[in-house]
Amino acid sequence: MIDDTIRIEELIQEISKSIDQHVDLYMIGGGAMMYLGSKRYTKDLDLVVRSEGEYDAIHEALVELGFDVSKPTDGMTRADLSDTLKKGEYRIDLFSRRVCGKLQLSDTMMARAVERIETENVCLYSCSAEDVFLLKSVTEREGDADDCDRLLLNSPRFDWDALIEEIRIQMGFGDAVWITYVAERLLRINVDFRFPEVFDSVSMMENEYMEDWAHRMDDSP
Repeated sequence: MIDDTIRIEELIQEISKSIDQHVDLYMIGGGAMMYLGSKRYTKDLDLVVRSEGEYDAIHEALVELGFDVSKPTDGMTRADLSDTLKKGEYRIDLFSRRVCGKLQLSDTMMARAVERIETENVCLYSCSAEDVFLLKSVTEREGDADDCDRLLLNSPRFDWDALIEEIRIQMGFGDAVWITYVAERLLRINVDFRFPEVFDSVSMMENEYMEDWAHRMDDSP
């Protein structure tokens, strides 16, 4: 259990000493929520890198630091997760560019991220409340729905327009079956009642996906 961002930054310092190239790390999930003030602690750290080369460098550094590679954590079957690494209180879910069921670390996500610590070889960014909300909407880990609700309650300036635009950007990357997970999550936390215009926009995109999927099925041999 990690209950202080200082513990996160200590880990980043250790990683920086173990690699010989610069890597930008993007934090999503509970770690990012700690920086956003939406969560007091997290069981795991979700980290995303932009390339296979960066992934290999971070993975090798973590193993060198004594982390054990294990199976992905429960509830991450949708997430396209490459590896989970564990050592003591630290449990890291590591992703290479693609995260959470075909979503990608987009240029707009990176632009919204906030730099938290810069070391000699590693720069850590935490993703925005809107992007963490979207990524948590397509996973099925215990507590993810509650985390989505916390992000709304603790983000008085939550930018729904940015979220909707990011969904459209992500849908342009390929098969968007994950939009059904987002719609399901919005229903679960009563966004249809609390923010009906937002829910209507997502439902429209979900319908567009389903219609396109049906056409592709009809055209398939």
